Amino acid sequence: MQKTLYLIFKCLEFFSPKAASYLIDYQMRSPRKLKRRAKEEKYLSQAQKRVFPYKNFQIQEFRWGNADAPVVLCIHGWEGNAGNFGSFSSVFTKMGYQMIALDGPAHGESSRGKIHMFEYIDFVTQQVERLQPEIIVSHSFGSVCTVFSLLRLKTLNLKKWIAVTTPNAFRDYLNHMLAPFQVKNTTKEALIRRIEKRVEFPFEELDMAHTHKYVEQFPKTAIFHSKADTIIPFWQAENAAKAIPDADFYALEKVGHYKILWNKELLSQVEAWMES
Repeated sequence: MQKTLYLIFKCLEFFSPKAASYLIDYQMRSPRKLKRRAKEEKYLSQAQKRVFPYKNFQIQEFRWGNADAPVVLCIHGWEGNAGNFGSFSSVFTKMGYQMIALDGPAHGESSRGKIHMFEYIDFVTQQVERLQPEIIVSHSFGSVCTVFSLLRLKTLNLKKWIAVTTPNAFRDYLNHMLAPFQVKNTTKEALIRRIEKRVEFPFEELDMAHTHKYVEQFPKTAIFHSKADTIIPFWQAENAAKAIPDADFYALEKVGHYKILWNKELLSQVEAWMES
């Protein structure tokens, strides 16, 4: 299937970079709905669950801890799910928080359908505004969603942000996505123009350096990233940490992009950082 898609794309690109950009844009609407892992199911079974409507979707929400406690909101990445954060539930509930994680539209146990990456960002922004968390924990593309929430919600009083893997700039993330297609610059620029129509900021300003200039009250931030991450290169997270005022940066060894979320060293470092 991937080989066929690649051949179709290359033929389109030869005749029309703009048409090729449409195909990539369509692929950005099609997250794979991956099966939950057994360890994720274990933690999700301990949560309070509810389903609520969002546009044409039914969204699955999970909560751990006292419903009256301050909120820690977990934001999963593209093709992730709420269960990714299961191991964090005991850490935050022990500290007196309630932890909330959502299956994004077309992800996890939420209903299926087409959703664009930027529509997922819109969903996250709406949930951040609804839940008013004191703390956000994000993973991968969830960190990009967090940045957009900070840019859009000027009155958000977010106290702490824990980014478990993060790109520094949207261009870096886009380059990673486009790598399998080996796109020409003309196709990439056509896609960028399509993206710019969806957002409120110039494409080249979708990075951490510009974010902190636009956000009046930037939360206390900790970035955790593994040197063995093959999805988001380590240098991207390093650059993000340098761009964010007073961000704390923690480097882990020999854990992958997903496995980092279940790493005992990570959980210990998060807990220590929260108490510092």
